[in-house]
Amino acid sequence: MKGFSFLLMIVLCNISCRQTYYIPNSVNVPMLEEKGDFEVKISNQDRSGPGIQLAYALKDDLGLMFNARWENKKYESYSGLTSSGKNYLAEGAIGIFNSSENNLIKYSLYGGLGYFNYKGKYGYTSNFSRLHALKSFVQVNFMSLDLKYIDFSIFSRFSNLYYFDVHYSITEDEFINDLIYLESVDKKSITWFIEPGIQLGIGK
Repeated sequence: MKGFSFLLMIVLCNISCRQTYYIPNSVNVPMLEEKGDFEVKISNQDRSGPGIQLAYALKDDLGLMFNARWENKKYESYSGLTSSGKNYLAEGAIGIFNSSENNLIKYSLYGGLGYFNYKGKYGYTSNFSRLHALKSFVQVNFMSLDLKYIDFSIFSRFSNLYYFDVHYSITEDEFINDLIYLESVDKKSITWFIEPGIQLGIGK
């Protein structure tokens, strides 16, 4: 049975959009083998903030996944005005997994739902933004190699983000790009993301 593992995750191929108002979280690629396996992963990406990822095997071929990520950042404009953004994301998934006879190569397929929340402030005025989003995704782990101290995976995640309850007020010209983006989100509430990549994990 697997216990706690600390993984250094490196995504080398990711073509999804990475806007300030939604940055995809690190992809959780469980390496479950049998009923009762449990995994804990900790990540800290510069643009998406710290996060935690959990996975648990309900059966020998059925797994659960939970991911959470949060961020609190400040930004400075060209004239020195500051803006800030706080957001968090939580999601859960259920899926099937399988492996070769020697458990060296693993495959999995997960489907899940999540919730995203964002709050922003702009300059020294009462300018603000608030938005919420529901996330649905399908994640395919094409291949994982489970070596003694190294895990290597090739995966792709297909996500759909549905924005709702979008509110904002931005009157300062320096934050016009934020205003344009928020207006586009308000008009087009559904956004798709495709996130293929590879992941390297170190530890057991």
